[in-house]
Amino acid sequence: MAGVQIIPKDGPGELPANTLVRVVGCLSKSGSDWVLVNATVPERIERTGPGADDANRQLGNRSLALKFVLTRLDPFTGQRLSVSGMLIGTGGAEGINVTTVNRVAETCP
Repeated sequence: MAGVQIIPKDGPGELPANTLVRVVGCLSKSGSDWVLVNATVPERIERTGPGADDANRQLGNRSLALKFVLTRLDPFTGQRLSVSGMLIGTGGAEGINVTTVNRVAETCP
């Protein structure tokens, strides 16, 4: 039963707020905010950190604001990152409360 997923009749939809997720994308700055652009759909995870295929994973078309970041991100601008944290709002509509940030490639995309 551990690997069984229950999906609603009208499809999987967006993950709810406060779900621990991993997202891969390109780091950018929008005003004073850090944003992950070309981001993948948030993936539910059990523990933080990068995934084995994050460096080669196909990027998406989302933008997610990175909130409450305690790591200095300036050196990672324009690079591919794997970010773990809790979704703020359904599907991360208000961003992601960042737990870990890992560079998985020096260039992006």
